[in-house]
Amino acid sequence: MSDNHVASVRWTERLPVMRSVTFPFVLSSIVAALLLISSLAGLFFGQRGLYQPNPATLPSFLTQDVITLWFRSCWRACG
Repeated sequence: MSDNHVASVRWTERLPVMRSVTFPFVLSSIVAALLLISSLAGLFFGQRGLYQPNPATLPSFLTQDVITLWFRSCWRACG
């Protein structure tokens, strides 16, 4: 196989799958969007009633929201 032929093959034709990956892709995108929305809501409204104002747990919840957004931004920058 020549290099030109390998480069012209679509990436979906090289995957070892039998069925379409559209449904898992859409479902994963929906879950990622919901995770993004819940993290933003936690950061904006967490101290004002979304989370209990417990000094032992509130910092950990806010940290999880920040880490989630950080991973999301890293994933977006790479892909």
